Amino acid sequence: MATITKIRQNSGLVLIVIGLGMGAFLLGDFFRGAGPGQQAQEIGSINGKTIDRLEFENRVSEEIESLRSINQSPTPDQTDQIRTRVWNNMIQEQTVGLGAGEAGFAVTQGEYDDIRWGDNINPAFLNDATFSPEGVFDPNQVKNYFNVINGSYPLYAKVQQKQLVDNQLYSKYYFAISKGLEANDIESLSIAESNDSKISFNFVLKNYNTIADSTVEVADADIKKYYDKHKNDKQFQQLASRGIKYVSFPVVASETDLSFLNNQMELIVPEFKNTDNDSLFVINNSDNRLAYKQVYKEGIYVGEEDSLIINAAIGDVVGPFVNGDNYTIVKITGDHFEKEARVRHILLRTNGVNDDEISARADSLVRVIKRKRNFEDMVNKFSDDVASVKDGGVYDWFPEGRMVVEFNDFSFNGKKGEIKSVKTTYGFHIVEILDQREQRQPEIAIITRFIEPSSETFDAVYSDATDFSIVNGDLESFEQSAKDNEYKIIEASRILKTSKGVPGMASAEELVRWANNGSMDEVSTPIELNDKFVVAIITNITEKGMPKYVDVKDRFRNLVVNEKKVDMAKAEMEGIVDLDELATLLNVQVRTASNIPLSSNTIPGGGSNEPEVIGKAFTLEVGDISIPMEGKDGVYVIELTDKNMVDISEMDSELFAEDANNKYENRVNTGVFNALRNDADVEDNRSNFY
Repeated sequence: MATITKIRQNSGLVLIVIGLGMGAFLLGDFFRGAGPGQQAQEIGSINGKTIDRLEFENRVSEEIESLRSINQSPTPDQTDQIRTRVWNNMIQEQTVGLGAGEAGFAVTQGEYDDIRWGDNINPAFLNDATFSPEGVFDPNQVKNYFNVINGSYPLYAKVQQKQLVDNQLYSKYYFAISKGLEANDIESLSIAESNDSKISFNFVLKNYNTIADSTVEVADADIKKYYDKHKNDKQFQQLASRGIKYVSFPVVASETDLSFLNNQMELIVPEFKNTDNDSLFVINNSDNRLAYKQVYKEGIYVGEEDSLIINAAIGDVVGPFVNGDNYTIVKITGDHFEKEARVRHILLRTNGVNDDEISARADSLVRVIKRKRNFEDMVNKFSDDVASVKDGGVYDWFPEGRMVVEFNDFSFNGKKGEIKSVKTTYGFHIVEILDQREQRQPEIAIITRFIEPSSETFDAVYSDATDFSIVNGDLESFEQSAKDNEYKIIEASRILKTSKGVPGMASAEELVRWANNGSMDEVSTPIELNDKFVVAIITNITEKGMPKYVDVKDRFRNLVVNEKKVDMAKAEMEGIVDLDELATLLNVQVRTASNIPLSSNTIPGGGSNEPEVIGKAFTLEVGDISIPMEGKDGVYVIELTDKNMVDISEMDSELFAEDANNKYENRVNTGVFNALRNDADVEDNRSNFY
């Protein structure tokens, strides 16, 4: 952090985050993995351009080194985020960037200066308080900032400049496209018509979920027919993925490991007790090397160790004992005394208006309590602090500084037995000091050793996992052996190339990489993942594109069931034009929807995604009763009771043009990028390397 502090001292500014304004395009699920057969050093391809691993790594390294140049060393997780950002940036360059270049767009030096300290400041600068030291944006602060990073941190400045320039280039491209999408008169007026034209209707709804799946007969031929009809539909196209089953072999410290570690700790207890330099001894003997002394407060450790430490004398050593994932030895190095008070109180809340009235009442209660010694009775009758009433208003032993200032000051500066009215932000407190003390709290030094499996334990678990892998070469024996040994099998049915984890493990890149490069029915050798070994078998390989019948049969069966439910509901409702009669037949109620605009998707009391039903209802005239109409949630029969259509022929289209254009502008950025990305046939092979 020293370098960042230096930058702030020189410029009074905060560094802008790399990737300025690019958040909308950093969604990892936009990007899909490539299939097998790519050359070994290809990260992927975009728009037919092969992305070489060396090119990609150079870009990643440049960003990492730019951060290191300002004394920020990325963690492994941050490095992974940088890789994702670089990949996403490369996709933008090969899609949006190419489109902008072909259209003749560029960012000049003058324009680059303009978005930093000119007339068109990038919002990131305007919104950063560090560039507004007096509450008003100061462009000179931005100049100062860039002078510092350009002079002292040129690599960081280079990376940031590219991000700013690219962002401006893409913004210009999107803006130009949005201006080419200005709505015509008909589009402008259609928005007014869809928002202001409204209908009201009564309806009867037969929900699909009221038809039990068990009552719907579906034959394999029905599913196959549906599959043949829809297998090429875009919504059913699949990404390349793998399915696996796996078992885990946790590597945990054995009883032998624990005994050995305990003995090692026992050996250093005498030395720890007799050393004259506790801090140096801790540094030399503790795994976490935290040499500072600390005050021990009752209850930090669980069990008898807590009592032993509280009651130990200076120089005593407690332990070794197990504390979570550690073995711990504690030495008492000194005494710390903390002031504590025990009081009881009555709270009379105020509202900021009745302070004088409540103050007088509090003074009156103080006089009564002092005369009658009936504090507890008064607590039950008058205190507004409900939580403490059950305890007689008592706050048991609390340290100095915990309560609000006025309450705290009287509790510790007053005398035992004293009663006084004290005003705080909560109201007026009538406080009696029951007792005061200085509570001893030992000062301690701690030696910690992590409980970890030994190399012998590690080898033993690896051996077990290896035996399991060798002996069980097919799914049947894999599952039977797991059952015999009481190993839990976990299934991951859909692992993409871009996946980072699997069910049961959030971070499992090595397992994902193996799964995406293995063969059907292949059993892995033991894969080490954090504190366990994993043995997996590939149970399914899904190729990119049209789904196989066997892979989607169950899913398509549900869709066929839904189709048949539509037919069953329509048949049940067909021919009945009296809504009351129909509602009685279906054992439902007639419902009413009022003032529903054409632009709405929701039918109150019906479904939340029914634009087609609403659109069909607008074709009716008042008094008409519809035929049964298929919706997303069920089948509707509608009786139109009111219809108010606006007359757009008398309207001025310019009044609604802004709404129409805003609708286009809001969709351009993501819409254009999504279209270009989808057309770019992106292949992502990063999972083969990271």
